[in-house]
Amino acid sequence: VVARAALASRATPIYTLSADTSGATENSALGDAALTAANRRLQGLAALSVLSTGGYIATAPASRGLVDVPSNVVSESARGELRGLLDAAGDAAFLRGNLLNEARSNGTPLTTNGTRLWRYQAGGDAVRGLTTASLRLFGSRETYRQSFSSVATGRNSETLTRLQQVPTDELGFSLQAARQLRETLTAALGLDLRDIRATDDETPVSNGAPGTTASTDAHQRDVGGFAVANWRPEFHAGVFSATGSIRADSFRTFDAQQTSSNRAVATTPFPQENELFASPHLGLVYRLSAPHVPTGTGLTANGFRAFRGPTLNELYRTGQVAAQTTLANPALLAERATGYEFGGYTSVPRFATVRATYFWTVVNRPISAVLLSQTGAAQTLQRQNLGQIRSRGLSVEAATPSLRGFTATASYQLAFATVTRFNTASAAQPPLVGKLIPQVPRQAITATANYGVRRLAAFHAIASYTGLQYDDAANQFALHPYARFDVSADRPLTRGLSVFGSVQNLLNRSIDAGRTPLLTLASPRLVQAGLRFTFAR
Repeated sequence: VVARAALASRATPIYTLSADTSGATENSALGDAALTAANRRLQGLAALSVLSTGGYIATAPASRGLVDVPSNVVSESARGELRGLLDAAGDAAFLRGNLLNEARSNGTPLTTNGTRLWRYQAGGDAVRGLTTASLRLFGSRETYRQSFSSVATGRNSETLTRLQQVPTDELGFSLQAARQLRETLTAALGLDLRDIRATDDETPVSNGAPGTTASTDAHQRDVGGFAVANWRPEFHAGVFSATGSIRADSFRTFDAQQTSSNRAVATTPFPQENELFASPHLGLVYRLSAPHVPTGTGLTANGFRAFRGPTLNELYRTGQVAAQTTLANPALLAERATGYEFGGYTSVPRFATVRATYFWTVVNRPISAVLLSQTGAAQTLQRQNLGQIRSRGLSVEAATPSLRGFTATASYQLAFATVTRFNTASAAQPPLVGKLIPQVPRQAITATANYGVRRLAAFHAIASYTGLQYDDAANQFALHPYARFDVSADRPLTRGLSVFGSVQNLLNRSIDAGRTPLLTLASPRLVQAGLRFTFAR
């Protein structure tokens, strides 16, 4: 709305050029540029970003061998957009396109992957009195490739074992409309569709020679609709708000089959799934002060049901991390979640705003990796629907108002995420009831501070603490707690030119990133500095 008002208020074109370039340790370089142009009716955007980093060796020093090389990335992305204001009522239309091209090394000479992704979107918005409507059409074309290897004991040699190529096409739309029925009541309706077609080409490699390629084709479609209503009556000095919604989805996976071809062609069909879901939601807010009071106290509550369908990746694509291979499972069903949360907030003038929330969520049929067999350090797992997991805990957030250029925020989360019901036919997998969910820490703390000195610089600091977590379902491989500190600063120079710098992982802490069971580490200290330029006319 602000952008449209700015466009309508000017009869002459507006041009803005912004660009920045920076360099960092680990042989890293980054560049961004964006150009916007607008007149009374049209607005255009063109943007480009490039990134190159030499990376770092992720394998922990005690386990490194001759095959361990830096994990690095080279990436280019671009975006173009055209928006048009159709009339003074606010009707508008747009076209948008995005491109990403990225190549990565995964830590050894023979393990690489890459992505090329095209995204495009078109849509429009219409306003008719108290009714607003929007239409979005979207699609994408992605090609993903990856290579896998077997690393010898001692990590001094490796052998190429498999090549993957995964092209994916996506099409869809969303249509929704909202209307204010009365002063205290607003309602909305919507319909959407997302259609995905993908192929997974798997080629085994033995003694340097490629074998027979197995191609898995599949089609997935989600059609859904929703209705939502918001009611905001006033009760004396307080304000009450209730939002209720219901969403229905038809989630289908079909036309799935695997074709292997060498001299003869063999086709294996996979099961088809068609699931229907209803996802209700109810949210309540009660503000214990009048609408004109800028600060106050309020209570909130939410209850919901939701689902997540298995992705084509989980259904049909085999994955590998170090010596851990995870097999696909074409018989997976959707996860179902039921949860609620309640809490409150309060604002103390000139001091802070504090919000606290208790949450409780149960997920039935969660998709998890189940151990099938283990030989030495090598593990073979498969994605399966297990019984039930439960996550409950408390989150607290606080933020200060600006005081002489200084602001701060802090957040704390305490989470108890465990397996509450477990079932599998695998004899190799020990029972998991009571085990913590992988990669969910019991405690997490984040604090930020920002301080600006006029005509000097703006300073920023982030401190975070992550508690103990595990990288596997059986809680055998611990990722140790860590604290991390990041700092940055930026200073304007002259005529749209400014300089900026940052240090990530300031104390150069050794941070556990994964155990498969090979220990890998997160990024070491990264120092970055650059220039930013902005020109407007």
